Amino acid sequence: MKRLVKMLLLPPVGPLALLALGLLWRRRRRRAGTALATAGALLLLLSMLPIVGAVALRSHQTFEALPGGWRPSGERAIVVLSGDHRGFAPEDERGVTVGPMTLERMRYAARLARSTGLPLLVSGGVITQEAEPVARSMATVLTRDFGLEPRWIEDRSDDTAENARFSARLLSEDGVGSVVLVTHAWHMPRARGAFARAGLAVTPAPCGFRSPPVLEVAAFVPSGKAMLETYWGLHEWLGRAWYALVERAGG
Repeated sequence: MKRLVKMLLLPPVGPLALLALGLLWRRRRRRAGTALATAGALLLLLSMLPIVGAVALRSHQTFEALPGGWRPSGERAIVVLSGDHRGFAPEDERGVTVGPMTLERMRYAARLARSTGLPLLVSGGVITQEAEPVARSMATVLTRDFGLEPRWIEDRSDDTAENARFSARLLSEDGVGSVVLVTHAWHMPRARGAFARAGLAVTPAPCGFRSPPVLEVAAFVPSGKAMLETYWGLHEWLGRAWYALVERAGG
């Protein structure tokens, strides 16, 4: 149900559904239907503009990158969150592997692990039904390609809140209560909040920052990449709003 609501609210399905509904409504109420269809078309166009995608992502980038040469001061583990998964990877002997977003997070987590000596926890459940949990692929890639074996594998979570809850349970078994959290800069506010609610002290280690938008002609030329950025930016606002409602309802 949650995934269906998300799909209907976010681009491209949301604006396209609004456009289609408006076109159908024009048969009975021409003005109202036309207005609805026009709104859907405009929202679709806006979601494809690079400047809109950049603003959407950067609105979440509230945590700065760790300074060069950073050293831990009480943190006892590095937690890296999954982002995407490739369920069809014939170039890999296992047939599946991590997606580019997850790989970007893992690269940074691996660098932190080497420079600090902190153990790694990988977190991520099943994204594509035909494939294994993302955390299992993350563990394989870290061991095989980075020469680092994660100490903990959290492979049951379905979203960021579960990433936090299930990771906290694993870590508590080893008395770990303070962690370095690695995820994309635009995902960090929601992720940090979820891990804090799970009872962990969190040092944010964001990566994959979106650069500031540049006011040039290209910023107003529609593109598929821009729509993806808009999607992720709006996805985060939707997720943060949902978590706030759940937290308020829980008291």
